[in-house]
Amino acid sequence: PLLVCGYLIKDNIFPPQCDILYIILILFFTIIITILGMVFAKRMIYPVIEMAIDARLIAEGDIERKIKIYQEDEIGELGKSINKITTNIKENMEELKLYEERTKEINTEIHKKVLSLSSLLKIGELIAQSTNLDEIFGMILEKTAQIRDGGFAALFLIDEKGEQYVARSVFELELSRLKALRVSPQEGFLGRII
Repeated sequence: PLLVCGYLIKDNIFPPQCDILYIILILFFTIIITILGMVFAKRMIYPVIEMAIDARLIAEGDIERKIKIYQEDEIGELGKSINKITTNIKENMEELKLYEERTKEINTEIHKKVLSLSSLLKIGELIAQSTNLDEIFGMILEKTAQIRDGGFAALFLIDEKGEQYVARSVFELELSRLKALRVSPQEGFLGRII
């Protein structure tokens, strides 16, 4: 439009007989066409620029971002496709997190089972070597506490009279304090558990 305007101005400003109204109309229409061209160019380019910025942010890890759809044209379809890809990525990441948590749980359970089996083998070796029974009980309680994530353990056996349970071996507790504890079968909380 500006080249046409220049051409028309050159032919119409410098002729010997100049019609000023004709030149003003040409300038007016040239300015209108230029403004309309800029407005239409902005309406066409702005969504593409905004989509490029949003796509760059999504590529950098902002998967919560959504592309704004202004029109139902090819650019709008591209925006919808990018939004769908972003949604799929978000769902896949959530699914991977669930798999990760489940894998950790399975690994923990496997570790506990391996620890139990190795403890049973160690106890079998101690029994085969005719080790003192108190040492075997101590090891059983230690391994039981390790399986239960580092707690404490106590072994109660029935006394000689067969009337009460008495602490025989402990891990991470004082045996002398538990020796005084007597638990009768089916009485109280501990009696019902034992």
